[in-house]
Amino acid sequence: MGQHGVVLLRGLSRDARHWQQWPAALAQDWGQAVYCPDIPGNGRLWQQASPCRLGELVAALRAQLPAAAQPPWHIVGLSLGGLTALGWAQALPQDVASLTLINTSLAGLNPWYQRLRPGALLRLPWALLLGAVAREPLLLAMTVQDPNLRAACLPQWQRWASAMGTRRLNLLRQLYCAACAAPARPACPTLLLASRQDRLVHSACSAQLAAHWHLPIRWHEQAGHDLPLEAPQWLAGQLRDWWQRCEAAAP
Repeated sequence: MGQHGVVLLRGLSRDARHWQQWPAALAQDWGQAVYCPDIPGNGRLWQQASPCRLGELVAALRAQLPAAAQPPWHIVGLSLGGLTALGWAQALPQDVASLTLINTSLAGLNPWYQRLRPGALLRLPWALLLGAVAREPLLLAMTVQDPNLRAACLPQWQRWASAMGTRRLNLLRQLYCAACAAPARPACPTLLLASRQDRLVHSACSAQLAAHWHLPIRWHEQAGHDLPLEAPQWLAGQLRDWWQRCEAAAP
């Protein structure tokens, strides 16, 4: 059983619902609470404006954690969630026991066509023009490699988008935040996890980040950008091993 709770941070236009049942399974496996706050503008907070600055986003996410949730936490961030996790560690280092960054890119380390791959860039204008429901097939095509999994998820995710979908302006604000954010190297233990088949963010971004900051990196060879959706058991095993190492090494 672990010592610290877990905070999971989703990415662009995604919210706690898109983790599906994985957080509950992770909490049972790790033996500590798992918290899934939403980016303002997404999910339960779909009517709010998404922050354009990383510091404001961190503050909004932390404010959603219950009073009983005592730091430090193991923070796991996917894509924009990874950038937010880095911002969290920079602003509030006492909050963070460890970081895990999944398919994350950092401004200034890679060219724009790797931070947003050309195929995704061609789809992006359509995703912005379409409403939240019609946008879902395009987003799934960019983030999920397995076509059968995309087909299985689409009806439910379109129902979610219909009820609490991310507005076009908030999608743009989140893209702007991701494009501009350049947090510093974290002082806490940090692991990178990356997908070789990522269609949204080139895997070179994770490789470059690992080399630049001398961080450990682990690869999944088949999954796409949404690694928690396509390889939840593999991801849980990687996290459990990493957190155990971090807690064993902590003073």
